[in-house]
Amino acid sequence: MGFVARAVSAAMMFAIHFREHVLPRLRNLAKAEAVCVAQDVETYAGACSAVMRYAGKYGAYMLEPHLVDELFEWIQIQIGEGIQEAEAESAR
Repeated sequence: MGFVARAVSAAMMFAIHFREHVLPRLRNLAKAEAVCVAQDVETYAGACSAVMRYAGKYGAYMLEPHLVDELFEWIQIQIGEGIQEAEAESAR
């Protein structure tokens, strides 16, 4: 029972670390990729893929599968919001 508790604890600690240290980097990268999409330098799919690849380098695929799915959805939302902000900024 002790091993299972430690394993769960380690998985939880990794998820907490990922959220605290990696998500801010991914948010910044998503904003940068969104600007590229808004300027027609990058496609939306390419931007999502680039951010997800970066997330993978930092261990995203070590998260539980449902969390990886949520992460991908979050990345799509961040890029979508970033595109709207970039387009609004360029319209000024």
